[in-house]
Amino acid sequence: MQIAIVSVLREVIVHGVLETAWQQMIAVCLLLATAALLLVVRVWLPPTFEGVDAEAQVSARLRRESVSTMHVDGAKTVLAAVAHQTEA
Repeated sequence: MQIAIVSVLREVIVHGVLETAWQQMIAVCLLLATAALLLVVRVWLPPTFEGVDAEAQVSARLRRESVSTMHVDGAKTVLAAVAHQTEA
């Protein structure tokens, strides 16, 4: 949305308000009014992801993966140490 607003305003500024067709100016005004209305209405909309903590979920998944990796690495280390002791 922000890119559209900036692009439209840049076009109006580059070409100038007096050189821009009146239909295009009405379209620009409607776009800006719609964006402002959406910003105002957003205040009253309920939060979409209430109670969802994405950071906590990702951290828990990474912890689980690192623990399982440590178990596998630890088991390989123990097996290597046992094999080394049996060879000696």
